[in-house]
Amino acid sequence: LLQNTGCNFCKSMYFTIFARQNEKNYGITDNHQIISPEFMKINRSKDDGQKKLVVTSNDLIHAKYSFSLWQKRVFVYMVSQININDTDFEIQKMYVKELMDFFKVKNKDDYNVIQRLPEQLYEMSMKMPYSTEKGHKRWREIRILSQYTRPEDKEEDNAYVEMKFNDDLKPHLLELKRLFNQYDIRNIIHLRSVYSFKMYELIKSSEYIGKWEVSLEDLKEMLDVEDKYKHYGSFKLKVLNQAQKDLTECCDVTFTYEEKTIRKRVDRLVFYITKNQPTKGDKIAAKTLKPDKIVVNTEGVGEKNTDDFDRLFSTYYSQLKEYGISASILTVWLNGYPAAHIEACVKDFLDKAAKGKLRTTEKSQQGGYLRTLIEQADFTAKQEIDKIKKAVRQKQTETLTQKQTSEDHKKALIKAQLERDNSLIQQIFLENPTLEAELLAEINRKDATDYSLTDLHPSDGGAVKYPFLPSKIGLLVKKRFSERFN
Repeated sequence: LLQNTGCNFCKSMYFTIFARQNEKNYGITDNHQIISPEFMKINRSKDDGQKKLVVTSNDLIHAKYSFSLWQKRVFVYMVSQININDTDFEIQKMYVKELMDFFKVKNKDDYNVIQRLPEQLYEMSMKMPYSTEKGHKRWREIRILSQYTRPEDKEEDNAYVEMKFNDDLKPHLLELKRLFNQYDIRNIIHLRSVYSFKMYELIKSSEYIGKWEVSLEDLKEMLDVEDKYKHYGSFKLKVLNQAQKDLTECCDVTFTYEEKTIRKRVDRLVFYITKNQPTKGDKIAAKTLKPDKIVVNTEGVGEKNTDDFDRLFSTYYSQLKEYGISASILTVWLNGYPAAHIEACVKDFLDKAAKGKLRTTEKSQQGGYLRTLIEQADFTAKQEIDKIKKAVRQKQTETLTQKQTSEDHKKALIKAQLERDNSLIQQIFLENPTLEAELLAEINRKDATDYSLTDLHPSDGGAVKYPFLPSKIGLLVKKRFSERFN
């Protein structure tokens, strides 16, 4: 059904499923292209000046490990040196100066750090997630190196390290035939945070889709910061915002993100991924997907789109790109959602942006609101539901107002009644001068107390000594002269 549909988005989904079911003969790149092992060999071994591809399995990208910045650098550098024709890992020889030059550092401390790296990596491991047949989540721990050598002195001809990957990493680095990811190593040369490094790999793996949603708990687990950043505020500042800044400055992709909360606590994060032209270091041209095609390396996909596509793309792309909506993202939307749905969403978004009704004034962040609208199953239906909700809220407000008015009225009636009763009690006392003393004596007799008139009327004109006593006297007056209070 997907194969024969006229929708390019559905066709791309068909071939992705096809490749997963035939993974012995096909591979899937990070941008979901379906390619044969022969093409993989050509693609990975291609040498373009400094260009070196880091190609790893999807599981390795999502593995849990505690690398320092230099440990991570050397690990990916070793990965980039693997030849696609290799069937076994070889010992890799790397001169310290070569590594420092490649990553553009000159600090003498880095020289000493690199010399100690082999021993550190030899003691380290990576934990990879997997699930059992019953769906139980487990971690598989794999040692990184099987052997190493390092210099004892600082002689120039001895200033190199040698390391060999553990054979258990073969499924993740050699003869990749399942889901895998690749990127140009030059993108990470100028990153100075290991968290930004890992965030780049995670973001890059979902680049073509343009979106990646993950629970906060899982993301912290992947970055190995569950204990270091327990409070979300610190995690957001030190990891998320720093990675966003670093990727924008140094890499070919960047991101914005949206927080999803449960009971006012952030539970999940949605990352929106866009192509980027770095402003710092080596400027690696970011390839832009052609807006009139879905780019899938498979025959039969990538046909010309409908007139609706051309009209909407030309109408909206120039307006939306400033909000972080790339040509590739707009292309996926136009091939995957009804034209009327997209028009309604974009119209609503641009209207709210123009009136300043969005939560943030940062345009790159505002694009996240449009993504949320687009991905709703039926925006028109949601608008109708919102109208109903608004009417219900208005009715509830009116009911509360009426209730409050009724309560205020009741309080006013009670207050007026008390004032009338007190006035009548004073009138009765004037008519019966000895009544107050008689009632006080009755209270003393019943309660075995010894209250006096001075307790009711202090000689100094101050407050009544027993505040409850006037009320008690008043009740007795109402009981004795009940006919006058009806």
